[in-house]
Parts: sequence; structure tokens; C-alpha cells
Amino acid sequence: STIVGDDDIIGHLLEKYGPSPDLFDRKALWPIEFRAFALATAEIAAELRGNPGRTQQSNARPDNAAMKPIELWGYECSPFVRPVKEKLAELGLPHKVVSCSRGSKNRDAMVERTGRFQ
Repeated sequence: STIVGDDDIIGHLLEKYGPSPDLFDRKALWPIEFRAFALATAEIAAELRGNPGRTQQSNARPDNAAMKPIELWGYECSPFVRPVKEKLAELGLPHKVVSCSRGSKNRDAMVERTGRFQ
């Protein structure tokens, strides 16, 4: 079966892979489950930062979109990866993010290749 929508996906993941409901207070999940709060805080954070990545720079090269996609290896939640992703979007550069979350094979490969993670 297919699960559609972030609320349903989060609920499924919690039910299937999360701790037993009697081991945690479900109210602790309100920032995730209360969609209006999650969207509002994300919007406020983006607004405070000047909405980077939402529009293409006026001086970006017109042929950027036709270029071969850049591979960006990093952890999506990293404060170091976000500005790079935003600048790629502002320049209209196609890119693919290779997730390197803690414990992943990609992270190990990145450390092996570069000698460091950050």
C-alpha cells in the first residue's frame, strides 16, 4: 500500500518503528504533529533569513539549468548544507543531494573519500 501525505507518513513511521506508546508522552510530538505550527515556524525562519533559494539570482548564467547536475554530499539537516543548497537553487544549477546521515554507508564513503565529514 502507498502512504501519501506527511502526516500519514509520520504516523506510520511512529507506529511501525517508534517506541511503544506507553514509553513516551505523545504530547511531546506536538511540534511535528501540529502541522500549522511546523509550517509557521519554517516560514518564519525562512523569512528571517531573507527567503534564500526561492528565486533565481538575476545575474545567474542562463545556461546553468542545462548543466550536468552537481552532486552535493551532506546531511540535509546540517546548517552547513542548507546554504549550499539554497545557493545552488538561486543560481539555477541542477543538483542532487546524496544523503550522508549518521550511520549511513554514504557517510562512510564520504569520510573515506575526503578524510572528514564536515
